Amino acid sequence: RLKVYQENAIVSVIIRDVNSYKIYVLGEVARPGTYTLKVNTTLLQAIALAGGFTQFAAKDNISILREKTGKGRKAEKLTFSLKEIVKDGSPEKNPVLIAGDTIFVP
Repeated sequence: RLKVYQENAIVSVIIRDVNSYKIYVLGEVARPGTYTLKVNTTLLQAIALAGGFTQFAAKDNISILREKTGKGRKAEKLTFSLKEIVKDGSPEKNPVLIAGDTIFVP
């Protein structure tokens, strides 16, 4: 569009903020809501951001609802247990979240 004013325009774009990495935390946590993340975050880190579990939380039945890419809107449900995450400590038990993940603590 600037060609009308200047034929060889040089344009720079600076990204000030990345706001597309959002997750949602629902259920029995102190502060349920939407969280915008700047770095890779694990399941337990996200629960900590939400203020931790309430006294009524089912800590061994934590779900992540994750939308699958491709045709149609389909989601997969991944279930995790706090005991298993703490006991094992493996990355498979405490996954890194991706944009759009919804964490539900019943």
